[in-house]
Amino acid sequence: MNIPYIYSEVEGHPSLTVFLGGVPTPIDGTHPAFSEIFERINEITAQEVRELLDTSRQVRRQLAQFGNVTVNEGEVTYKGEPVNGVLADRMLQMLADGMDIRPWALFLENLKANPAKHAVDELYGWLEKANMPITERGNFLAYKKVADDFTSYHTNPDVSKFRNDIGTFVSMDRNKVCDDRTRTCSAGLHFCSWSYLSSYMGHQGKVVVLEINPAHVVSIPTDYNDAKGRAEGYLIIGEIPQEQCKHAFPGLAYVSYDSSPWITHRQEGDIDYSSIEDGWYSNYEAEDEIEEMLEKAYQLGYKEGYEHGYADEWFEPDLSEFDFQYTDEYDSYLDGYGDGFHEGDQDRSIEGNAMSDAVEELIDDWNNETMDKLNMTPQSTPGNWSVASVADDIDSGRLTIKQFVDSFYPSQWDVMDVIDELNS
Repeated sequence: MNIPYIYSEVEGHPSLTVFLGGVPTPIDGTHPAFSEIFERINEITAQEVRELLDTSRQVRRQLAQFGNVTVNEGEVTYKGEPVNGVLADRMLQMLADGMDIRPWALFLENLKANPAKHAVDELYGWLEKANMPITERGNFLAYKKVADDFTSYHTNPDVSKFRNDIGTFVSMDRNKVCDDRTRTCSAGLHFCSWSYLSSYMGHQGKVVVLEINPAHVVSIPTDYNDAKGRAEGYLIIGEIPQEQCKHAFPGLAYVSYDSSPWITHRQEGDIDYSSIEDGWYSNYEAEDEIEEMLEKAYQLGYKEGYEHGYADEWFEPDLSEFDFQYTDEYDSYLDGYGDGFHEGDQDRSIEGNAMSDAVEELIDDWNNETMDKLNMTPQSTPGNWSVASVADDIDSGRLTIKQFVDSFYPSQWDVMDVIDELNS
């Protein structure tokens, strides 16, 4: 038996009224089930219409494959626990838009995989205020401000900067990310909503679009009204002008790789999250290597400072900050130079110009380093120089003892003769 109905259209806007059990039930043309009901109006049953109009029933059907998620009398639960309102609203919006809610279910699964309850609770607030969509992988979108060359504004512990190139996955160890939301500026991979962008570096730099797995969120700082967050990893999927950020994803519950002009990287296959387990420093010097680098810089400065102090002359350090890759490395070099100069000045006063143990060890180190570097045996001293000429060059600042050693490969006794000449 066909269902009685009335079809009307006002200013191009269609509507349908069906009589279910004699009761008129209006169906607006914007309802996701409108087309299916109207196309099948001469064959569809009243029960089928009721099922199509029953949102909760549709949700239950679509979630049948996700055993952890249920809907009962309008309440969405995960393993029996109520789902936060903003997530439930997004699911219902996706359903109302006729979308597959698998991405929503994946998002919820990812979120519940986050090991920190406080991070899950804080992320709810961020999602509600940021109003950023989720993706087909069950992740969410966010923004990040970077320098014009796509490097981070903040430095790593080794004073280096990591890159945020489109199409790359950036990560760090979770235990290196600050999980205290009361510490508003601290370690972590930062992300934000549009409202925070103008508060950071003004309108400088670039804004990139991030895809973040909710399981990788560590904390949402309390400042700026929950507009920024810290994570252990994210995928950079696009770039967007800052002035476009507010309205780039207007009220969207879901976004696909093909539905936004700001998503320019299409990730094929699963995102590789293995770098999080492997550790952030896989792309940078390990901490022990950093310490070794700083120690070498200190020793270099110490040697130069010592030879200047022993010669009873104050020379500016041979190297400048531009000779070093990191600021901390240059600072260690200057510390070593100051300590070495003081020690050299003290040893210079030793009676009889006899070389101190420190000087002997220093020259041995120089000779050993030079031989190791060149992988050769000591050469005979060239005949185009004399002790007096070398001492004069060092005394006038045209040459340092290290340059003398590196250039002429003198023996330890040659160096002693030069030092004796300087002190005569």
